[in-house]
Amino acid sequence: MGVNPRFAKLVGGLMLAVCAVLVVLGVWAQAGNAQGQPASDRVSTLEQHLGQASQQEMTTGQLQDTPKGRYFTGDSAKKMEELHRQTQQQIDSIIARPESERQAAVEAIRAFTKNPAAEVVYQQTSKM
Repeated sequence: MGVNPRFAKLVGGLMLAVCAVLVVLGVWAQAGNAQGQPASDRVSTLEQHLGQASQQEMTTGQLQDTPKGRYFTGDSAKKMEELHRQTQQQIDSIIARPESERQAAVEAIRAFTKNPAAEVVYQQTSKM
């Protein structure tokens, strides 16, 4: 009785994904700044600042009411989009794996796909 190759690939992929999540959570939980502030606190602070900026912009900025809710428009939309991008970039720098670990993950992806020339581009770390 043999193992279905598709099933083995699926299980392998799931194991790889679970390992990646555990590594990300471990790095996120252990990472801190020079003052010893935990990474989770630093991320919460950034998220709070983004929320405060959003509330301020909702008070003074350009908004459009639609049946689906209120949306930023014009300069307000551009400003908030850029602020969100910058905040996400800062959060990613806090929770991202070190470059050496990212490279190991890229190599693991290439090995898993059996394509050593596969182009793998790191975009961001996701906290799950």
